[in-house]
Amino acid sequence: ARQGDLRPVEISWNAIRGKSTIYNWPTVKTVDSTTLVGKVQAKTGLKFDLPTEAHWEYAARAGTSSSYGNGGGGDFDQRRTAWNGGGTVNVGLFMPNLWGTYDVAGNVAEWCLDDGAELSADAAVDPLGSVSGTSRVVRGRNYVGWFVYEANIYNRVNMAPAASSTSKDGQAITYFGFRLSRTLAE
Repeated sequence: ARQGDLRPVEISWNAIRGKSTIYNWPTVKTVDSTTLVGKVQAKTGLKFDLPTEAHWEYAARAGTSSSYGNGGGGDFDQRRTAWNGGGTVNVGLFMPNLWGTYDVAGNVAEWCLDDGAELSADAAVDPLGSVSGTSRVVRGRNYVGWFVYEANIYNRVNMAPAASSTSKDGQAITYFGFRLSRTLAE
């Protein structure tokens, strides 16, 4: 992002925490010290990282089963809480979810720690995802806006951790962002 820009940062999973072939969470819980998370941890002395998929969804839902975390699920709620067209916009232009978190359903899709493998039914409470694999989970929806109904917190895709963009009709589109979470105690 440019200085003074209030738009979300668009970045790859590997740039956030290290090459997934070396720093393959949850097998390896440390991060590359030269990455964004590594620098934040070194500067603060705190355990920041990407959220697990379960943690991301819990925060996005804000205690609801709503598609947008605001208790609603229709087109009106989508337009009030999520951006899905023509590029990123400044964070906070749309209504937050019920816990005050902005842009969980749109603007950029957000990286999670977990591998992109489907979760098993027996891992229903705070699952950690697969310990092996080549993709990472991206949750929420980006601004591309192929379909309005896709701009919701249920949207889940698997992407290569080195990806910071994809293409549509031959055009490069950069739209993977992130949120940091913090471990309070281990």
